[in-house]
Amino acid sequence: MLKIIPASTLFATLSLLLLSACSAANLQATVNPAATDQAVEYFTPLPTATPGPTAGEHFAKGKAYVAEEKFQDAVNEFTQAINLDKEFVTAYIERGIAYRHLGDYRAATADFDAAIRFVPPSSIAFRERGHVYVLRGNFIKALPDFDQAIKIKPNDPENFLGRGQAYVLAQNFDKAVADFNRALILKPKWAVAIFNRAKAFHLRGQKQNAIADLKSVLKLEPEESLRQQAEALLKELGA
Repeated sequence: MLKIIPASTLFATLSLLLLSACSAANLQATVNPAATDQAVEYFTPLPTATPGPTAGEHFAKGKAYVAEEKFQDAVNEFTQAINLDKEFVTAYIERGIAYRHLGDYRAATADFDAAIRFVPPSSIAFRERGHVYVLRGNFIKALPDFDQAIKIKPNDPENFLGRGQAYVLAQNFDKAVADFNRALILKPKWAVAIFNRAKAFHLRGQKQNAIADLKSVLKLEPEESLRQQAEALLKELGA
């Protein structure tokens, strides 16, 4: 005799079979090697980013820009170096020098101030700040900076040259000549120091001494700008 299965029972049985088939399919997908490979590939970490230039590399680029007289580019590179190393004293000094070339004396002074605060203090920072004061016509502030630079590094002719220029600004020509002489003892045949001494002789009223120094400058075949200045002053002195 044919047994009739109720519709509700038949529906329940089919539902169970369908759920079992779906579970089996899911299990197969879980252990499917292809699916596993895709998951591994999907979650593979991205490569580490390449580190940027170091503070030293930015500094080197800045120095190269200074040599090319691209002072704003130099400032940008020195700034990057300082951002990476807040105690990079030489970067502060070099950026200050670049600012000075750009005529931004306030920014230059701020950088030299920053460099001077480090221990031990830098003679170059004092000297370069003194140069800025000279350019601003402030010999009263310039002279102590050059004094300090000489105290720290007494064998650097650049320090005596700078102080001599400050003495010229102060119209103390005797001390100016004395400092230029000391610079030349440390660095003989230095055309820049000889030219500055010539100007001090001229302003002191020693025409023949000035002419002799200017002729010595020309014999040393200096760079073009210094040669032109020496020739102009010789012409002014009637030589």
